[in-house]
Amino acid sequence: MRNQKVGSVMTTEVIRAEYGTPFKAVARLLSEHRVSGLPVVDDDQHVIGVVSETDLMLHQAATPLAYEPPSRFRVAGLTPRARRRAA
Repeated sequence: MRNQKVGSVMTTEVIRAEYGTPFKAVARLLSEHRVSGLPVVDDDQHVIGVVSETDLMLHQAATPLAYEPPSRFRVAGLTPRARRRAA
C-alpha cells in the first residue's frame, strides 16, 4: 500500500465563508458544494477558524423555536375538580 500525500486529495478552489457571513448562507454553501466544513476568513483572507455542519446543528438545536404551537391540554392550569372532569 502506497502512502499518499494530502496534496493528492486536496482542492485548490476553496469554498470559504467570511467572518460576517449569515448562518443561512453558510448552510447553503455547505449544501451546494457538498462539503461538511468551511474555513472562515477575515478581511485579509487569513483563516481564523472553521465552521462545520455539526457546529450549525448544535447552534440550531440550542436555539428555541420562533413559534411553538400551544399545548392542546394543560393539566397544570386546571383545578382539581376540572382535572377529574377532564379525565
